[in-house]
Amino acid sequence: MRAETFSEAVPAASAFPSPVLRLSSALAAIGGSAPLPAEAPPLALQLSATLSPTGAAAALPVAEPAPLAAARAGESPRLYAAADSAAISADVDDDEEGGDAPTGPPVVLGEMPGRRPPPLPGGLAGLPPGEEAPLVPGVPGLPGMPCMPGLPCVPMRPPGSVAGPYEQRTEPPAGLPFPDAAGSTGGPGRPGDGKPDAGIAGSGWGLAPIRWGGSVGVQMRRQQMDGGSSSSTVGLFNLRASSYIYEPWLAQVSGNLGITSGRSSSTSSAASGTGSSGNQSDTQSTVIGGGMLHLFPMSRFPFMATFDRSDSRANGTFVSTDYTNTRIGLRQSYRTESGAQNASLGFDRSVVETSQSGLDTVNAVYGNYSHAFDNQTTQMNGRISQSRRDLNGESSRLINYYARHTYRFEDNLNAETSTMLNDNTLNYRSNGVLANSHGRYLQLNSSVSWRPESEYEDEVHPLSVIAGINLFTSASSFNNESSESKSLSGNVSATYAYSPNLTFMGTGLATRITNSNGDPQLLTNVGGAATYIGDPLTFGKFSYNWNVGGSANRQGGGTSGANRLLAMQGSHSLGRDFPLTTAQSIQLSLSQSVSHSSDQLIGNSTTLNHTAGSTWRIQGGDQSFGSVGLSFSDMVTTGANEGHYRYLYLQVNGNGQLSPRSSLSANLTVQWSMQETQRQVTTSSAGFGSSPIFTDQNKRTNVFGSLNYAHTRAFGVSGLRYNLSFNANTQMVDSRLLGDVAAQPERFTYWLENRFDYRIGMLDLSATGTIIETGGKKNAQVFFRATRQFGKF
Repeated sequence: MRAETFSEAVPAASAFPSPVLRLSSALAAIGGSAPLPAEAPPLALQLSATLSPTGAAAALPVAEPAPLAAARAGESPRLYAAADSAAISADVDDDEEGGDAPTGPPVVLGEMPGRRPPPLPGGLAGLPPGEEAPLVPGVPGLPGMPCMPGLPCVPMRPPGSVAGPYEQRTEPPAGLPFPDAAGSTGGPGRPGDGKPDAGIAGSGWGLAPIRWGGSVGVQMRRQQMDGGSSSSTVGLFNLRASSYIYEPWLAQVSGNLGITSGRSSSTSSAASGTGSSGNQSDTQSTVIGGGMLHLFPMSRFPFMATFDRSDSRANGTFVSTDYTNTRIGLRQSYRTESGAQNASLGFDRSVVETSQSGLDTVNAVYGNYSHAFDNQTTQMNGRISQSRRDLNGESSRLINYYARHTYRFEDNLNAETSTMLNDNTLNYRSNGVLANSHGRYLQLNSSVSWRPESEYEDEVHPLSVIAGINLFTSASSFNNESSESKSLSGNVSATYAYSPNLTFMGTGLATRITNSNGDPQLLTNVGGAATYIGDPLTFGKFSYNWNVGGSANRQGGGTSGANRLLAMQGSHSLGRDFPLTTAQSIQLSLSQSVSHSSDQLIGNSTTLNHTAGSTWRIQGGDQSFGSVGLSFSDMVTTGANEGHYRYLYLQVNGNGQLSPRSSLSANLTVQWSMQETQRQVTTSSAGFGSSPIFTDQNKRTNVFGSLNYAHTRAFGVSGLRYNLSFNANTQMVDSRLLGDVAAQPERFTYWLENRFDYRIGMLDLSATGTIIETGGKKNAQVFFRATRQFGKF
């Protein structure tokens, strides 16, 4: 091929921008020559100047190769480098005949980071004996370019090692961990030692980056309880690490390992219930830690396995008895590519161990499935839990299952079927005696709703009809006394909206009941009702609403025989909205209702109810909102079922920023009720009889929920964080016995905690004061902890 030189046509190196010089030096280090078309673009000319050793002229072919002609037709230019050669080609296509593709497998230079660099042909000329090639800034495969963040540097070719054409290059020097001509690798030793490389570098595998860290610290705790006190000093040490296997999309792993060791002492008095006073001390060390494995975390079928072992002495939570909690969790999820089907299956286990109470174990298996397709939806979920306590023999086994299927035949015709199963067995302490309770309830329900098509598209037909069938079975036992019952019922109801104000409804029901203690019974009920809702009225800034209604029902069957029930009711309410600011308002409401019923078997009764309520609402933006609602009801019933009922309800709910550094969140409910019922008792004394009337009174107060206040710069001190939290749960539900794996082993009625946190560099300081009430007894705790963090995780 005839060629002519164009060394004079190439601009000086100083005329090129810095990035071009870097690329030019890299290509010059690789060496070799490459043909260019006669009308090469400026970038190609700049690259061509580096394809020959320094001072040599580049060859310019007369004819343009076919691959480059194809590039001018619209293909994007690309640079390639042979995996075992330093040959360079511009816009080559090794599938076309006559192309100038490199001999070895092509590797796109843009994808070179992470691959092994090409061999370094030529000798180590210019180096004193015993010295290796120096490491200089460079990118794998492109020696001479500056180091990039996160990429290693590679050896630079020594002077005189620039190779010529591929077929004229010498073998790479022995001892470098790069493939030779035969595909093998030299050893990691000095050049020429010929030892094979058994390390990771020769295999292409490496270790994933590991984030690690930990903490070491000490904490002190002082508790004051009814009838005694306790104190403890505990040392803490913990190591944490996280990484991934192969790639983050395949598996993510993390873990921690630590130890707690300390000494505790307690003092009890005769008032504590033990009958004597005394001091006790104990020294204990516990290994804590855990780990997490997350397989395919970003896929449609992620799997997660977790393990955790914690010590109550290490978290600063108030407990009457120290314990360790071991948690195990497994969860497998699945989702179809379309997202129409979702399923998950999991297992949870919690084992709480104390030195005095033994083991408290809770196991739970759960699963759920949902499928939405065409005009159908299916939903299923189930859970099985088992609990056991070694101390008092309490145990439980709970089985819960629910399934629901809906089918839409047409826009005006729908069907729904649901199944619910509860099978619960409880062994619990009641007045010091172990009681046994078992209940199994199965309910199957299927219903169809239909509404006639309207003559006009934008109107809804006033008639709607619902028909259904229900099967219910129950079996219960308590302390070896059992009972069973079954019922099968069918019902139909129709509602007709005569006008926006007036609505009529008719119902029909037939139920067959079978009890274990009697003969089967058939109950029937036919009834109708009418309701009229008046149009809202406005008086100035007040809004007035009212409604009236009545119903009539006829019952048949049963042990009591036929019965007729008539009822009527009416109610009205008055409300007003008081805007305080653009973001705050108060709403007040008053309502009154009266109802009268006439039961053929029981008699007549009249009920009068009054209710007053107020709600304060605040809206401070998208992330700040809140409301406080208070209502009081007073209901009096005369005649049959005479009684008096009062009810007070307070609800606080909200979340928002009080200032740039403080926030408040609340979800608290207070319920108070008092019920008075009258009963008449007939007695005889001194030859004459009397029937005095007794009033039974029942009061109940329930408080549950939480309030939290946080400030990120308490008292104006930078880095000082303050948190105030209040928690309440007066219902005292034994959640662990009912299968809640995450529930705490101890139950508290009220919990008030003040906490300060301060950080100085890697040193964390924490101080907490807690007041707790449980079982009518008040307890207090002061807690301090100092922890030094190290590492980056």
